[in-house]
Amino acid sequence: MNIVLFNNNSKFYYFRPDISLNRDCNDYFCPEGINELAAIPFIYIKMERAAKAVSAKFASRYYKNAGYGLILNAKGLETPEEPASWNTARSLDNTLYITPAVPLERFECSGCPTEMTGLFNRKIEEITKFSSLRTGDLVCMEMTDRETIYEKRAAVSGKSRIETAGIAFQIIW
Repeated sequence: MNIVLFNNNSKFYYFRPDISLNRDCNDYFCPEGINELAAIPFIYIKMERAAKAVSAKFASRYYKNAGYGLILNAKGLETPEEPASWNTARSLDNTLYITPAVPLERFECSGCPTEMTGLFNRKIEEITKFSSLRTGDLVCMEMTDRETIYEKRAAVSGKSRIETAGIAFQIIW
């Protein structure tokens, strides 16, 4: 399974390994050396069919379900001097939590489904120009911009309990 993430105000996307998906919403045991995590909310769609070079006009034919999620990124591992550190900070095991996907008609968020599907359709077109998507892949839209991630509003530290939109777990240092 591919997990593709993009920010709603960026033309870039990145892949996370499927080992980062915490399927059972188990508590997260933070590795040594990480003092702070950023909690980033997102909306995702689940691909129902394989896709390659799909036009935005037809992209909605490739998905039917959506859900919410939360990503934990190790902010302390990122350094401006080492651009590759960004990849390490985003590839930790069990740091991506999702709610069960529901049909788009029942998915609740402001501006949904029209605005959301239009944005996902454009992003699927951009992604499938260069990369293939398979059945079961998750395409995720981060709901915060990069600047917010580095502010304290997105920071999680200490023994934190996170409960939101059907996701509940504790971060244990």
